[in-house]
Amino acid sequence: MVERRDELLALLAHDESEVRWRADTMRAQVPPSGPISTLSARPAAPVAAGCCLSCGDPLPTGDRFRCTHCVRAAWRVLRAARGQPSGAWDGNG
Repeated sequence: MVERRDELLALLAHDESEVRWRADTMRAQVPPSGPISTLSARPAAPVAAGCCLSCGDPLPTGDRFRCTHCVRAAWRVLRAARGQPSGAWDGNG
C-alpha cells in the first residue's frame, strides 16, 4: 500500500468529489420542514434500465437502483437534515 499511496489518495479525492456534488444537488431539494421526497442528483435525468435512478450513470454489477456515490450522498444529506453528523458510516458499509 505504501508504494501506491499517491494513487490511493487520488482515488479517494475523486470519490469524495463525486459524492460532494451529488450531496450539494440533493441538499437543495430538502425542504425547511415536512417530509423529504426522493432525493436526486440529476432530477432531469431520464430513467434508463441498468442506470442509477438518481444520477443516470450506468450501475455497476450488484447495484440495483442507485450508484454508490448517490447512496452515500443521500445518506449524508438526510443525516444532516436530522441534525446528525455524517459520522463514520455515510452509506459506505
